[in-house]
Amino acid sequence: MSRSTRPRTVRRAFAAFAIAAASLTTAACGDDVVDDGVEQEVEEGVTDVEEGVEEGVSEVEEGVEDVEQELDEDTEG
Repeated sequence: MSRSTRPRTVRRAFAAFAIAAASLTTAACGDDVVDDGVEQEVEEGVTDVEEGVEEGVSEVEEGVEDVEQELDEDTEG
C-alpha cells in the first residue's frame, strides 16, 4: 500500500466503524428488533473494522518511523 492511500484507508476504516457502532446503538435502544444472525454479522463486521483500524494505525506509525529515520540519515550524512 502506498503512503498516499494510508490516510484514506484509515478514514474509511473509522467511518465503517462509526456506521457499525451506530447500527448497534440503534438496535440496542429498541426492542429486540435485530435477528440474532444479523446481530452476529454486525458484531463480526465491527471486529473486522477494529482490526482494520489497528492495522491502518500500525502502517501509519511505521511510515512515520521510516520518514523519521530517513530524516535522521539525511541530517547525519
